[in-house]
Amino acid sequence: MTTAISRCKSCASANLLELDAEICFHLPGPNRLKTAPVFVFRTVAVCLECGLLQSNLSTEDLRLLKDGALQAAGISTQGPTLVRTTQSAADELPTLNDGGQPLQ
Repeated sequence: MTTAISRCKSCASANLLELDAEICFHLPGPNRLKTAPVFVFRTVAVCLECGLLQSNLSTEDLRLLKDGALQAAGISTQGPTLVRTTQSAADELPTLNDGGQPLQ
């Protein structure tokens, strides 16, 4: 499998090395600890002049990444609308009394 990248997008060098890679995306968001990382197996091109790493994601890899990002953010898709499945960060903070202790 090739990346179909012939020149570096940063320095325009043609001095690229193609390598097989396993990329693991750990997604940010309030549900990040409950969300499985997204693994992508791609060929990447490394510029041997400036070090830029380039690759293209397949349609399936991109879908997995989008779904994982939505899940990590606490958003699920149900039809054409997005529905937030977690409380906001402010809702998760406890209310404190004057002494700084959580109210019961």
